[in-house]
Amino acid sequence: MTKTNGKARARLAAPARSAPANPRPEEDAAEAGRRTRLNPHERERQIVQGAVNFFAEVGFSGQTRELAKRLGVTQGLLYRYFPSKEALLDRVYQEVFEAKWNPHWDEWLEDQDQPLRERLIRFYADYARVIHTYEWVRIFLLSGMAGLDINQRYLRLVRKRIYPKIIKMLRQEFGLSPREEGVLSRQEEDLMLNLHGMVFFIGIRKWIYGFDLQGSTQDLVSQQIDLVLYGARAILTETP
Repeated sequence: MTKTNGKARARLAAPARSAPANPRPEEDAAEAGRRTRLNPHERERQIVQGAVNFFAEVGFSGQTRELAKRLGVTQGLLYRYFPSKEALLDRVYQEVFEAKWNPHWDEWLEDQDQPLRERLIRFYADYARVIHTYEWVRIFLLSGMAGLDINQRYLRLVRKRIYPKIIKMLRQEFGLSPREEGVLSRQEEDLMLNLHGMVFFIGIRKWIYGFDLQGSTQDLVSQQIDLVLYGARAILTETP
């Protein structure tokens, strides 16, 4: 066996020299940002999509400093595009909820050539496709738990554009007199909350509980529509 002299042993045992500490950690992020040259529109899109992913993962207590680090930019650069966290969250709302709104939904629901059940299934199957994503489900739930207005803003949008339309369709289907435009009874409001909630819960089962969904989204939505239609006649008929 070849003997190792003392100097060699010293070299083997010596710890690797560590790199000098960076006194300004943000320099690494700034350098990463310089390496990736983006025009202002691309940079804004990068920040917005990164914010959607970030808040969906960590919740709304997440700090913009950490977001900037993940994006490889300085916090100062982030604030050049969004001067406050509130401004960034407003853009997250627009990106996740308003931008995903399908303008064809109104047409599908109002298509008198199709039976009511088919119209509802077509609408809610596509609606489920939009909302059953990791980001949509988690941002909706986490924003509510954080006491933010994001989910309430979206619910106000749905109550204004979807609830009255579907109740009007149901009343027509069951031969009931129409209501004043946009006015719902408490029972009708609850009926729509239950219908929307059942469709949304399919997404919770996937992205919160981690369950594998048995069957296609269309099949699951159809089941919920049939349950609601089965009981809707009695509920609406009893509504004063």
